[in-house]
Amino acid sequence: MQTTIYYLPGRGGQLATGLGQALLKGGRVTGRATRAPFRELSFSEQVKIVADDLKAKFWDDGARIIANSFGAYLFLHAQAQLSPYPGRVLMLSPIVGEFESLESTTVYSPPYSKRLW
Repeated sequence: MQTTIYYLPGRGGQLATGLGQALLKGGRVTGRATRAPFRELSFSEQVKIVADDLKAKFWDDGARIIANSFGAYLFLHAQAQLSPYPGRVLMLSPIVGEFESLESTTVYSPPYSKRLW
């Protein structure tokens, strides 16, 4: 039986484009696109949905998650509300808090940026 991957793309990402498109070529992929209508929910609602998804269908030692950027941030917040995750997780460029770049004068502060610390 082929394992289904639960994929959480970066902010505004889809399941069938970019990395998701490549993952689909190799097998079964499900997850949450991080764009409307999901993106229009409050951050707390988004985290609850991810936590509920994990508990309902991806809570065993054979489960696989790939989370990219903001998707990894959602996963970490969901995981913080649950017992230790029994499956395998691959996080790519995870956001773990505030970001500031003096070179590009960019500041990014995700919701609840201090909560993970």
